[in-house]
Amino acid sequence: MNDQDKSRQQLLAELAELRQRLAIREARTTRGQQDCEAVEAAAAASEDRSNPSRDQAELQHLNRAILDSIPDPVWIKHLDGRFAAVNKAWLRFTGLTLAGTVGRSDTELFTSEIAARIRDQELAVAATGQAQLWEESAPDEKGKLRTFETFRAPLFDSIGCVSGIIGIAREITERKRNEEALRVALVKYQTLFDSFPLGITFADSAGNILEANRMSERLLGVPKEDHIRRGIDGPEWRVVRLDGTPMPPSEYATVRALKEQRLVENVEMGVVKPDGSTTWLTVTAAPLPLDGYGVVVTYGDITERKLADEALRQSEAFIKTALDNLPIGVAVNSADPDVVFDYMNDNFAAFYRTCTL
Repeated sequence: MNDQDKSRQQLLAELAELRQRLAIREARTTRGQQDCEAVEAAAAASEDRSNPSRDQAELQHLNRAILDSIPDPVWIKHLDGRFAAVNKAWLRFTGLTLAGTVGRSDTELFTSEIAARIRDQELAVAATGQAQLWEESAPDEKGKLRTFETFRAPLFDSIGCVSGIIGIAREITERKRNEEALRVALVKYQTLFDSFPLGITFADSAGNILEANRMSERLLGVPKEDHIRRGIDGPEWRVVRLDGTPMPPSEYATVRALKEQRLVENVEMGVVKPDGSTTWLTVTAAPLPLDGYGVVVTYGDITERKLADEALRQSEAFIKTALDNLPIGVAVNSADPDVVFDYMNDNFAAFYRTCTL
């Protein structure tokens, strides 16, 4: 038997002795003297045992093979915190050796901060007799910080007493990195969504509105809570064409984009708000190829431009009316060499025809 086998046998013997002592103490405090004597008798009967047989050696070899086949770090500890066994994955992560680990405690292998944290977790498992899960970070053998989900569970002996702790750590460093990247992306998206100077609305494949940003509330005059209860073609919307006539839902950019599955751009329309005022919008909608979504629409306020265009039209009409009714002839020369006049009133036209006769 080599030194390593002797060390293992010593650990097994110590573990058996510790289990017996714990069982006796538990029996004395919770089961009464009669149960205690029964435990002591069972312990005494097990003291006189020979060296492990070939079957026991094969079982130990099998247990070792099972541990080493697990790709995640696994360890088994005595109740006093000393390592009873670790697998190859644990050794690779820590950079330690099996001989330098078995029989030692965390205080001998790691920093005091890490050792204290681990000990507190193990004591919590031993005290409750319940498995527990933690998320924690630790440096690997190269000093690189890695994040794990660590599962610790109690080991029980044949009489139901906690005899040790088994733990397994699943690395989630990449998952945490991806989660953080996703969190950052969501914050950026939400900030952009809420502060974007255009109204934005998302709807599902049935046309039910799912999301709307803050600008949409101002442009449409509808609170977000009411907005998301509507459909893109719902009867609640009062939409008009540029000439003021009602616009049917079939002409809405959103309805067309969803139905035709294509981009529909720069559709101008007026939305009559609950207070009776009209906001003029230019609307662009596109199908959204995501599960649970159907179409996204953006819309910008062109009310001022529309009012300016209308004011200009009225001004031009007024000026033309005034010029048409002047008692003298008026004409405006054209900059186009192929056109003589851009405008002439009736008096000038009559005068021009007279002069050309």
